[in-house]
Formats: sequence, structure tokens, C-alpha cells
Amino acid sequence: MRRNRRAAVGVFGILFVAYGYFHQGGGWNQNSRFDQARAIVEDGTLAINDFLLYRLTVQDDGRAGYERVLMSDAGEPPTRLPRVNTLDISLYEGRYYPNKPPGTSFLAAAVYAAVYGVERALGADPDSWVALTVGLYLTTWLTVGLLGALGGVVFLWISLRLFPDVSLATHVSAALVFGLGTLMFPYGTLLLDAVPVATLSLCAFALLLSLRREPGGADRAPALLFGAGTLCGLIVFMNYALILTALGLGLYALWACAPRARIVWFAAGGVLPALALAAYHAACFDDPLTLVHEHQMDVFTTVGSRYFGMFVTPRPPVIAELLFLPYRGLFVSSPVLLLSVYGLARMAAGTGTRRAEALVFAGLGLIYLLLISSLNGWQGGSMMGPRYLMPAVPFLALALTPAFARLGRAAALLAIPSILLMTVITAVDPQVSLRFQNPLVEFYWPVATGKTVRVSGFHLRGPVSVHPIGVPGGEIEVLYPDTRYARWNSFNLGELLFPGSWASLLPLLSVIGFLGIAFLRPEPRRDEPE
Repeated sequence: MRRNRRAAVGVFGILFVAYGYFHQGGGWNQNSRFDQARAIVEDGTLAINDFLLYRLTVQDDGRAGYERVLMSDAGEPPTRLPRVNTLDISLYEGRYYPNKPPGTSFLAAAVYAAVYGVERALGADPDSWVALTVGLYLTTWLTVGLLGALGGVVFLWISLRLFPDVSLATHVSAALVFGLGTLMFPYGTLLLDAVPVATLSLCAFALLLSLRREPGGADRAPALLFGAGTLCGLIVFMNYALILTALGLGLYALWACAPRARIVWFAAGGVLPALALAAYHAACFDDPLTLVHEHQMDVFTTVGSRYFGMFVTPRPPVIAELLFLPYRGLFVSSPVLLLSVYGLARMAAGTGTRRAEALVFAGLGLIYLLLISSLNGWQGGSMMGPRYLMPAVPFLALALTPAFARLGRAAALLAIPSILLMTVITAVDPQVSLRFQNPLVEFYWPVATGKTVRVSGFHLRGPVSVHPIGVPGGEIEVLYPDTRYARWNSFNLGELLFPGSWASLLPLLSVIGFLGIAFLRPEPRRDEPE
């Protein structure tokens, strides 16, 4: 148990440092959530009207800057047309909201409240470029990054209980590959819902696994089921599509609990998050049953789509794109997950003690694959990899443990390239343009080798931290590409010593190496000589 605890601390520390080392700048997705976090904290409102617009200002000395434009200001109209910092918005009766459920925004607001308090104590202007950049960075790290690191620990806990006959080193390897060799790494540095829902999904499964495998689990069944149901409600509070995970884990809970009537505790756990979501809908749209997508911009809807203006029937060519082809293929960016297929097969072919879990993991992967293949925007926007498949990734990754145990060093042939690919993607920019059909070849390779790539008016100069857009939008970065805005809207902490260089990753590697030696090196057993 002592070695397991040390391993958990090591995994948490490595992932927390890695996720906090990078800041990816702004973008539609993260800006919409950050706007709402600011609106909640600074104005006590859910609408983001006063945090959407920024205009370019040029002082007498020629220096350019940004100024926030308040929609609520009835004064003189701005002399320059303002620019919105996101189009991930829904509009209802003149009020703008993010076009996504509010869970991640509320989570961000809890952290931003502390950041804003410190800014006020220091007398900083929260609308200054430095405050916006640091505020988004800290809010992202202490919400998404923190939950991502916790996800690695929960992954390790589940792996230890699902596969007790496997060495600790194998469990730790699988947890670190999950955290650094899959989309958890780049998305752990962005204010998205992908990593929070992945971690909370794992937490819900861990509670249900305790019900089945932990001593005394049956005696704590009501509490475990209620907690798992609450977590399932929270992931839907962050992302409507996670109702699929909630249903899948609900079926697993029904199978695991005895008597079956106890499943009512699982359902009861989801009531409060469901009521909170309905209250949010009512506050924003005057209808508790109205989804945010019903009021989003027309750019996200498809004429003739059968369901919600966003879905059609599943398309086999898109399934191939999501798995195997270079545009958004899961196994292209994370080839190690190919081993999950082998791991699931071993789980299903065992003595029967893990067949239910194998069915849940494979079922969740399949259902999300079918769902996303029917979505009009299956590409996931300007993001590397199949972003919308992220809810299935933690469950697929759990099958890596038996694969690693069986294949040994051969698994490293896929694990190491996956970590290297994810590191390059995270260090360069996870927000890759939709126009690149083969992002690794057309974007990441030239940028990582120091070349300049022109995308939508921006000159992206490699090799690291090339995303030029910050919270205000990106007008200065187009007109004045050599300003500090364009250079430092995205960054990694090592660039304080080695700006614009791969050498900037050396401090991160040093800290990870120290944590690995301190917490993950093998210890002699108590019954073995020192």
C-alpha cells in the first residue's frame, strides 16, 4: 500500500506539472467558457454580452492594444468596429451565452474568483492583456490540468483493482501513457470539457468498481451508487453527449448491485445535477427543457439534418476518418491505443471476472464512434485528433494494462511514439486548422522544424507555442505579427529561459525525471535486504 501511494503521488505530480507547463492561448471554445466565468465572477450574470467584444486601439506612440467593448454601454459607439472573441455562442432575446452546457464554465468560475481577487488586491486591470493571459492560464491549469492529474491517479486506482496480478510498474506505465500518450495531454492544457468529463467518468466507474470488488462494498452500496449517479449527472452538466456514459455506467451499476432495487440510489444521485441544468436552461432561455444548441449560431447547423440540425445517420467513411486516417484518426495521433483492442480481447477471454468491464469499455467506445460519425461537425473544430471521442478514451486506455503486462517491451514500440507525438502536439499547438488534411505532415513537421506556416492571415513561426490568438481575438496578431501579443499569447514556462526553442522543454523533462526518481523508482520490499 505504501508503494501504491507513492506511485499515485508520482503520477499526479508528473501530470500536474506537465499540464501546467503549457498555455495554449485563446480560441472560440475556451474563450466562451472564460467569458462566462468572468461574467459570473465580475458581474454576477450568466450572459457574456459584456465580455465578447474587443476593439483595436493605437496610441499616439504607435503602440497597439485591445479595449473591451461593453454591449450594455449606451454611450458613443466605438470608432473602430469591435471583434468578437468567440462564435461558440447561443443568442436568446438579446443575451449571449456559450453554446455548451455550463459545467466547465462554473468550474472555471470557482478558480477565476480567486485569480480575480488577487488581481484586485494587486491593483491590476483585469482587462489588460497580461491579466487576461495569466487569468486564462491559471484558470485552465487549476481546473482542467488539476482534474487531468487526478484522472491519472483514479486510472491507477482502477487499474490496480481490475488487474491485481500485474506488477506495479505496469500499472504506473499504463497510467502515465494514458496521461501523456493520448489526447489527455494536449486537452489537459485547454479550457475544454474533454478532460474534466474523462476524469469524472473514471471517478464514477471507480465507485461502481468498489461496489463490486472492494471488501465491504455491498454494505456501502447506497453511498457508492448515489455518488456514482451524482458524478454521472455532473458530466452531463458539462456535456449533453455524456448521457451515453451515464447510461452505460447505469447498466453496469444495475448489474453490479444486489438487490437490483438499489439502482434507485444511482438514479437519485443524478437528480440534483439534472435540476441544476434545468434551472440554468430556465434562467437563460425561459424554458428548463430548452438545450443551449437550439439557440446557437447557424454556422453549427446543417440544413436537412434529421436530428437537432446536427445529426444524420452514422457514416462508415467518417468512422474510418475517426480511427485510421491522418486527418483526425485516433490511432494516428495515439497509436498506443491499438493495444486496447488486444487488451479488451484478453479481458473478455479471461475467466469471466472482467468480461462485464470489457463489455462496458468496448460498448462505450462503439457508441461514441457511431454518435460522432453521425455529427455534422465530427472533425471537432480546429483541434488535433478526434476531440469528440474523448469520453471513450479513458475506458479504452484501461485495457492497456493487460496489454502491457502481456506484451512487455514490445508495447513500448507504440507507447513511446505516442508520448512523443502528444508532446510535440502539445508544445506546438493542439489547435490545428481544419484545412490541413494531414496535420502531422502538413503542419506539425514544418512548424516543429522551425518553418513558418501561414494560416488564415496569421504567420505561425515555429518551433514551439505558435498559437497567436489570445482572449481578445486576434486582430493585432494579423496586423502586427511581431508584437508580444502574437509571441506570448501561447507559451510554455521554459520559454522564460529559452524563448521559441525546443530547449524550453528541458526544465519540464528535468522536473519529470526528478519526480520519477523520487516517487516511481522500485523500492526493496520490507522482507528483502536493503
